[in-house]
Amino acid sequence: ANVTLQDLVNNIIGPGYNTSNIKLNCANGAFATFTSGGTLGINNGILLTTGLASNAKPPNDNVRESYNNGTPGDSELDVLIKAETYDGCALEFDLVPSCDTLKIKYVFGTEEFPDYVDKDFNDVFCFFVTGPGIAGTKNIATIPGTNTEVSINTVNHKTNSQYFVDNRNNSKGTEYNGFTKPLWAVTPV
Repeated sequence: ANVTLQDLVNNIIGPGYNTSNIKLNCANGAFATFTSGGTLGINNGILLTTGLASNAKPPNDNVRESYNNGTPGDSELDVLIKAETYDGCALEFDLVPSCDTLKIKYVFGTEEFPDYVDKDFNDVFCFFVTGPGIAGTKNIATIPGTNTEVSINTVNHKTNSQYFVDNRNNSKGTEYNGFTKPLWAVTPV
């Protein structure tokens, strides 16, 4: 289905927010909206991938599902993980909140689990915010109680495993081999 930029934003924000300047830097086919029936701990939302969004559909019948978009990574992520990223997918927008706290529930998943844990490739997810009262650019998608970004190397079967779901046995509603339990990106605004 055709998904507009406004569709993507509307699927992750609730009422009370005014959005503008929506930009998507993502390969064709690498983004979508979804409904999961709650199997991921989130009933509906958006999917931003480094491959094809259609490859996320269950069942997990290929533990090496992959697609190379051949697109550049994201410079902000490069700086954060101190390595070059590839096939970046970023959604940016301005929002004016009508509340004092921004909270977004998310799940980070990848087909790279467990093969690339502690290896050269390190898929990473961030939710950057800027604005009044925030010094510079702040990543609010972090391991609970830390300032550590969410990535293959920071949440997996060995590290911060209390936040990790192993899906190699195909028990969950996605093709991805692993993903985080639902986490919250939270910041005062």
